[in-house]
Amino acid sequence: MLVLAFDTSTLSSSVGWFEVDASTPQATVTRFSQRIDRARPGHAETLLPLLVAELNKGGYSCSDVDLIVFGKGPGTFTGLRIGMSTVKGLFLAHQTPAVCMSSLEALAISCQTDGLIAPLIDARRGELYYGLYRILLQGELPIATPVIDGQVGPVAEVLGQLTEQRGDAPLTLTGNGIGAHHRQIVETFPDGVTLLEERQGAPDTYWMARLGAIRFGERGPDDLEHAEPLYLRKPDAKLPGSKRTAD
Repeated sequence: MLVLAFDTSTLSSSVGWFEVDASTPQATVTRFSQRIDRARPGHAETLLPLLVAELNKGGYSCSDVDLIVFGKGPGTFTGLRIGMSTVKGLFLAHQTPAVCMSSLEALAISCQTDGLIAPLIDARRGELYYGLYRILLQGELPIATPVIDGQVGPVAEVLGQLTEQRGDAPLTLTGNGIGAHHRQIVETFPDGVTLLEERQGAPDTYWMARLGAIRFGERGPDDLEHAEPLYLRKPDAKLPGSKRTAD
């Protein structure tokens, strides 16, 4: 099975293709290619060419893809719209089935470690998109159980909730929200937490592809006709004349 996985929830595009042996319990990957690129000037201009170029490295085209696994958000509004539109366009053109995955869960499983993982995505306006997951490695496969499902809130409120929920347990933070609010995070956790900002600014499509292939085998594709990005809050777009625009 050829799986195309990507995420556009941040200002970077995380993309990859994976030859997955769907007959194995852990959806073993036999061959793959992946990359993370800054989306300049934006996802609308760069996503599809990036997907095509990456597929071409393996001698593939979009019509060869058997399954798409993609991050549905939360994250930047423009990135999520472009990502969802691309998935639906590929479905209309090639009837390619797809599996939607929370971008927060995708960040959490990308850490490839047991324990409590809190993915943080910069939501601007002094807020964070966040979640809290308990990760259990089954073999090498990370399985995520949500402790806090995806939410958005002011930074101080988010960090306070994470402090309360973790108790005395070790905590790992990941995502681009760390860099945006690094000082406040360090001050909130004087006893220290593990920070994986540089390692995982965007989700690792390798784990997205494997978990997505397993879910596809268990319950089939998602209903793309009714699928929507996971925004968690209203967009900033205003009528003409307003200074505020969507991110």
